[in-house]
Amino acid sequence: MRTLYVKWLERGREPHTFWHCTFGEVMVLLRSYEFADELQWMHTSAQMALLANINRGKNARAYEWDDFNPYAQHKKKRKPAPKLKQQHHSMFARMTSTLNSNGKEKRSA
Repeated sequence: MRTLYVKWLERGREPHTFWHCTFGEVMVLLRSYEFADELQWMHTSAQMALLANINRGKNARAYEWDDFNPYAQHKKKRKPAPKLKQQHHSMFARMTSTLNSNGKEKRSA
């Protein structure tokens, strides 16, 4: 909660309004700020790519907007999730059966 509160204050919001919002409202508002920041970076990185392409050498590679966008760089570095193994499937099956029994474990006498 401390991190959320700090992010809330960094965005210029009033401290007392944080405590009157639900967790969902706080998360939606903070995500909207992040999305607005991402849109601004898209615009800025497109301008930077244009300027770099105007001044690039004759045989140099053309720049793309995502070469300058920190959000796009972060997404490029993500690794795909590992494939599920048989032991994972059996673990999920046990979890499903536990959840379907409303969390009550079956005990043998």
